[in-house]
Amino acid sequence: MRVTYVAQRYGPQIVGGAEAACRQFATRLAARGVDVTVLTSATTDAVTWANNLPTGSSTDEGVQVLRFPTAAPRAPGFERLSDRVLSTTDPDPALVARWVRDQGPLVPSLIEDIRSRADEPDLWIFYTYLYYPTLVGLPLVAERSILHPALHDEAQARLPIVRTVVRSAAGLYLHSPEEWELILRLMGWPPGKAGLVGLGVEEGKGDPEAFRTRVGLGDDPYLMYLGRVEDGKGTTDLARMFAAFKRRHPGPLKLVIAGPVVQAPPPHDDIVVPGILGDDERWGALEGATAFVHPSPAESFGIVLLEAWTKAKPVLVNGHCAVTAGHARRSRGGLAYRDYADFEAALEILLGEPQTAATLGANGLAYAEGFGWDSVMDRYQLFLERVAEGRGDSEEVL
Repeated sequence: MRVTYVAQRYGPQIVGGAEAACRQFATRLAARGVDVTVLTSATTDAVTWANNLPTGSSTDEGVQVLRFPTAAPRAPGFERLSDRVLSTTDPDPALVARWVRDQGPLVPSLIEDIRSRADEPDLWIFYTYLYYPTLVGLPLVAERSILHPALHDEAQARLPIVRTVVRSAAGLYLHSPEEWELILRLMGWPPGKAGLVGLGVEEGKGDPEAFRTRVGLGDDPYLMYLGRVEDGKGTTDLARMFAAFKRRHPGPLKLVIAGPVVQAPPPHDDIVVPGILGDDERWGALEGATAFVHPSPAESFGIVLLEAWTKAKPVLVNGHCAVTAGHARRSRGGLAYRDYADFEAALEILLGEPQTAATLGANGLAYAEGFGWDSVMDRYQLFLERVAEGRGDSEEVL
């Protein structure tokens, strides 16, 4: 089987999120003998889309990667345009078309490449729903396409063009029961096949003491966040709630907010922002944490929760995010908060009731064991084959 992925960004430089998940699937399929190509942009910068990687062909763990230059950076007035487009239920189609271009990454040469060899792969796999390469590229090869929407409950998901593209895919690969429910609510039952398999996780190894020494934590207990550091991921709100908690509960507790910094959180003496962590550091940081906090209000899966649970850590999640709250509820591995009062009460339990925290962590570990990559890939490859061969019916959910 030959498959070609299309993703707005791709590579080992992309830490976390749907794009990192795309690379996991692509490289693991290649290791199973599938012929895998990825079409992507020449940028790692999801804010400006400025080109910062070489264009052309390269190989990444058995995957051929073709990078295309962005034709223009994101327009300075994009936020104002978004407000106009997303504030109405019936936006002007011309404005929506402009929004798609300005949302980016604007890679017309990538679109032309799809058009020129539309019939070559058995499947075109698009990751995720939101960006120009999917919204413009998928309709060109819809009859042999699979879309990983990574759908969030957000205004962009309600755009008519999104509904059209999602419903035109031959197959939808969904990360969670909550994403499937959102698809049904916003898009109706899709005419193509739907696969509900999730993502895989495997435990990594690291040195918690080396991490503590590197970032100056000493022996202090700490809460851990991993992911992009920006308002949209909830890190600013998390920092503010943590600061309020420390005013009411003085002590040695620290908060580590690690990952690529887009918007720095408000400074605080007990908040550590070490930036991007290498794999060994990341796993060492998770292993040494008292608990993991996931403040994002919108996720399609939340793989880092599963990673924290492989270390038997209790988790605290944003109760406004149906996906991560669903994980916490099904696993009985964590607590959810919807406001500061919930946040404070949950931390009091996690910090003041060690047996409860240990039970939550053990439950999370058992839950994470059901997401081993081997079983996920078996189900994923079977789904791809069924879509490629046209077998099954529109009600097929694995």
